[in-house]
Amino acid sequence: MKRIVLEVDNVIAENWKICGQGLRDKVTKIVSRELKYPIGYARPDEKEAWERYKKNLATLPKYLESIKECQNEAVKNGLTQDILDELLKEDVRG
Repeated sequence: MKRIVLEVDNVIAENWKICGQGLRDKVTKIVSRELKYPIGYARPDEKEAWERYKKNLATLPKYLESIKECQNEAVKNGLTQDILDELLKEDVRG
């Protein structure tokens, strides 16, 4: 596998730093699946695109559950809103 870099907002970046490997693996699978056929390259027809959309929509609750797991893990590890705000301020200041 090759490593890529994605630009995300600060909250996502901080959540990524503190989430477990299980969630990271799930997100990697989602990104891999979504980028397997990039737009403009072997673009699916409308029916296939609709089927993919419905399949992705069906995975949304599981994705949101994964995000909630990450949030719960962060809280369990002591992350508070005040700490997060401070981390975000530091990140912005660079």
